[in-house]
Amino acid sequence: MLGSRMTRHFLTIVAVLLFAGCRPAYFAKDIRLQRKVETAEVIGTWKLRGDSLETAKREGQGDGFTPAPGQTYQILFRSDGTCHFSSLTQMPLKYADYEGTWRLDFRKNEHRPNELSVELKRGAGYGFTLEFTEEDGRLVIWEYLGDPDDWQFLKYDKEPNQSAPANVRPAPPAQSSNETR
Repeated sequence: MLGSRMTRHFLTIVAVLLFAGCRPAYFAKDIRLQRKVETAEVIGTWKLRGDSLETAKREGQGDGFTPAPGQTYQILFRSDGTCHFSSLTQMPLKYADYEGTWRLDFRKNEHRPNELSVELKRGAGYGFTLEFTEEDGRLVIWEYLGDPDDWQFLKYDKEPNQSAPANVRPAPPAQSSNETR
């Protein structure tokens, strides 16, 4: 009986310690987009959101990161699989401006169904993965800023007048007031 009680106490302590290290964000809803993202949806210029830059500025103080006035933070994805990256890289957090390549992968029923792999031509190469979500019906590219348990993101929005998604059809032309019905 004593062994059973000790085992129970031990397991309780282990469970408490395991969950004590998890921040509330650990239990937050997964924002990853589950539908397949099409290549045509990615092609174009994506700009880092202002609130993401502010978060990076606050979180990057330990790395000595300070945004330069007037600096643009964006990624241009081209249809030939190349890209121009002029935004933030991590570890340490800093501005980087490089050419590179990109690849979009979809794995249905996986934890990370859509992965946008970017390889920058920087020294021996620098690779990272971006993911997708949708907010207010618009596609958003994101990555965690630092520790995923902190639930902070770098989010990019697509610039207007860029390539439309492959599955979106243009609206039918409006009828003029001179037409008869």
